[in-house]
Amino acid sequence: MKISDYQTVRNFAEGRGFFNYEVQTLPVGGVRVGFKNKRGGQVWFDDKQQAINHVLEVTNGL
Repeated sequence: MKISDYQTVRNFAEGRGFFNYEVQTLPVGGVRVGFKNKRGGQVWFDDKQQAINHVLEVTNGL
């Protein structure tokens, strides 16, 4: 995803009190965002809408 998309996802997640995320730059340009799960692993997203959907699911749509 583009940096601006990452910033949108970050603001969306933080606005819901969700701070367990990490960002990685990709060799082809852009970034992907990873969210820690309850089992100690991470789920990675390259797509803005998928990342937002994950935040909504984890925060129970709050």
